Amino acid sequence: MVAAADVVVSALAGVGPEQVANRLPDSAWTARRTVDHIADALVLYGRYVATRATSRLEALRDGRPEASFAALCRDVSDAAALLARLVDGMDAGEVAYHPAGAADASGWAAMACDEIIVHGHDACAAVGVDLAIPGELVEVVLARLFPWAPPASAGAPMERLLWCNGRLALPGHPRQDELWYWWCRPLSEWDGVPHRRTAPPAW
Repeated sequence: MVAAADVVVSALAGVGPEQVANRLPDSAWTARRTVDHIADALVLYGRYVATRATSRLEALRDGRPEASFAALCRDVSDAAALLARLVDGMDAGEVAYHPAGAADASGWAAMACDEIIVHGHDACAAVGVDLAIPGELVEVVLARLFPWAPPASAGAPMERLLWCNGRLALPGHPRQDELWYWWCRPLSEWDGVPHRRTAPPAW
């Protein structure tokens, strides 16, 4: 997750203040709010992992509107480093609550990477910069969170991850609705069926 955060933050390093208010395609969020959300999510994940939570927790951070864009990018880097240390401290077989299911260390790491990569892609698209996440990292996230993902023949790793997150359509695979979800519980528990939410996303 630290490597993913480094790529996203580096891609956004040259973005000017006039660009951060650009809105994302198909979204009311701006590039700035999207980067702020990445930090929000990673800090909340850290709370779940650190406490080995067994039920839903409130966010410790829900936006930092007074901060500069550069400061928000540093928040993403620091939150990724913090969460990585916490996840590394999980013993084999340990899990912590997430609304999608009690996740083990690999599940938490993959969810964090998905948040960073997909929302990082959104923010970069809004400001018109390229995001080059290594394909091998994206494949690891796909294999861990979306074992039902379209095969490599359907598109590049990033395209398939965006499909899994409801961002686009692929040949033979219509764009997913808002009830898409991931599998963060241990992979050994997967029942072979694509996981879907039972309610729309909520913070």
